[in-house]
Amino acid sequence: MKELQNFLNKSFKGSKIKNLANLTSPLKHGQMIPKGTLVIMASGDARLRLKILENDTPHKGFSTPLVLNSEAINLNISPNYLHWYFSHKVIQEQLMRQATGSVFLRIPKNIIDSIPIPIPTHSLNKQSTEEVILIKRKDDDFRELMNSFYKDYLLSIRNERFRIAIIIAGAMCESIIYRLLLDEGVDNQILDNDHSLGLGKLLTYLRLLKLDKALNLPMPYFAEVQKKRNLAVHIGTSGNKLTRFTTDDLVGFDHIIKYFGI
Repeated sequence: MKELQNFLNKSFKGSKIKNLANLTSPLKHGQMIPKGTLVIMASGDARLRLKILENDTPHKGFSTPLVLNSEAINLNISPNYLHWYFSHKVIQEQLMRQATGSVFLRIPKNIIDSIPIPIPTHSLNKQSTEEVILIKRKDDDFRELMNSFYKDYLLSIRNERFRIAIIIAGAMCESIIYRLLLDEGVDNQILDNDHSLGLGKLLTYLRLLKLDKALNLPMPYFAEVQKKRNLAVHIGTSGNKLTRFTTDDLVGFDHIIKYFGI
């Protein structure tokens, strides 16, 4: 907070300050986010993106739209001004210190609402469409595990050990979904006490909790990896015939890698 206060004192000396909560209006899930709104968007690569929408977009509940109210408009605060303000390193650091989640980052609503916004002396009319990307710099154990898995995955591909690569892909998918369920509030004892827990069961948990739709997860690719992994590990599933794998069997996992930014 000291760094933030020093920044405000130095860069916005004499400006009036209002918390963001006083300048925005809440938007219910399912409503449309108006084009031109600045949105804090969560993605599957443990990053947050700040972007001004170019089109009306449904509010699916996993991003935070900063819909400006009449008071903000009267004070010459525009989405472009907020976009510029949030692009400052000290503001990003303030937000990311409070971010939670291993797969999808979240910043608690009360933290966002409490961000102090200096009142500008004039409006910035030119709308920016570029993203501001917020990255949590400190790697946690989960990220280190994913990096280790991924190095082994690439090594297996380079050596054309595609069966091993598919098994590693399955392990990575299990880790992603397990941590995602914990981030969403599932009690870890429920998962740890489930002795039939595997990739298939984890996918079932996602569907039962309706997280597959809420988070717009690439479920068909998870299902594809599950099927390939079972073929690679359990010989009986392929009729006691040894399945030969190629790079084509890893296409689905490539989409998961892109989605989660591994």
